[in-house]
Amino acid sequence: MNEGFFASIKRELKRRRYDRPTIDAFLRSLRSFVVYFHPCHPRELSETDIRSYLSYLARSRTRPAHTITHAVAALRFLYGEVYGEPMRIRSNSGRRTPIFERDKLSGVITSIENPKHRALLALVYSAGVGPDEAVKLKPKDIDPKSHVIRLPGAHGRKNRTATLPDGTLEELQFYLKQFKPTRWLFAGQQGGSHLSPRSALRILRQAVTKAGMSGPLSSHLRRSAR
Repeated sequence: MNEGFFASIKRELKRRRYDRPTIDAFLRSLRSFVVYFHPCHPRELSETDIRSYLSYLARSRTRPAHTITHAVAALRFLYGEVYGEPMRIRSNSGRRTPIFERDKLSGVITSIENPKHRALLALVYSAGVGPDEAVKLKPKDIDPKSHVIRLPGAHGRKNRTATLPDGTLEELQFYLKQFKPTRWLFAGQQGGSHLSPRSALRILRQAVTKAGMSGPLSSHLRRSAR
């Protein structure tokens, strides 16, 4: 694959106003992807090929957890935005929060009437975003076109991105439309500050209790509250 391919991807990312760290992460992910399938062109690959590549990344214990997250986001962009051929690709690897089974998570979410609480729960338990990260997010951190959300680093950690499943993105978009948050994605009661991590945990615990759920989700909440 010649450098013209990567140059064109970089131009498209810049045109869509992606920030520099995201551009660099996407290009690194795509270079690894291209090398893995050389000499095949990405257009020649099927969804099965792509899933096998993601499985390969998941099996490699020497790779950081965010490698798969970046790969999924970069491939979504390449096939969906550049080629116009969206693929339903995702990864459950490297998440910081246990992912609930889809039917159980759906049951918990549908039991909540508040769109803000629904969006918070979906973000934490299907996108693997920690409660302490979720409360510090801003509306501009959501990138609906690539199904990712940018997570600013804290305490010296590097920025990272998390992949947003379709259902989670829908919950976030509905919440944004209804509440129209400005500075913080999840504002606190005072308005000028974000929701506190303690308040977020209380909301999540109440949702799980209301749905009568037990298992990985409630266990994680107990650990987080310590």
